Amino acid sequence: MRSIKSLVAGIVIGALLFGSSPIFALSGIRNIAVTYQNIKLTVDGKTVQTDAEPFLYDGRTYVPIRAVSEALGAGVKWSATTSTIEITKSPSTTTTSSTSTSVPSSVVQRPVATEKQNVTVYITKTGSKYHTSNCRYLSKSKIPISLSTAKTQGYGPCSVCNPPR
Repeated sequence: MRSIKSLVAGIVIGALLFGSSPIFALSGIRNIAVTYQNIKLTVDGKTVQTDAEPFLYDGRTYVPIRAVSEALGAGVKWSATTSTIEITKSPSTTTTSSTSTSVPSSVVQRPVATEKQNVTVYITKTGSKYHTSNCRYLSKSKIPISLSTAKTQGYGPCSVCNPPR
């Protein structure tokens, strides 16, 4: 009699544990089918080059918000800790790291000595390496960050895409 109660209790506990696992999966990553149609992006008649190709999904067109915002003269701030994108009308600072370290929008006009610090590299939500924009390891997440900030935060260079050091 005791073994039957133990068996029933084990089945109930197992059903509760395994039956609730899809709930956890819903909050994570999911795969979607998107359509790429060589979409071109223009702002005020000027073609905007993007590091990620725009695509169609569920009747909507998705474009890289940083490319659009900066083409319109706006600043973009990303906080990985709060998963928030902030777009400001003034492009005075553009931040791309999880610690919200400001990077001036006039990076191109900086002296050559500090130019290497203003190189943008990319990290993932879970990795410990930094990458170039077209690295295969960035297929699931791609967070832009300055090279100097990546190094400061302890990220190392990817051995596959060989980003700047």
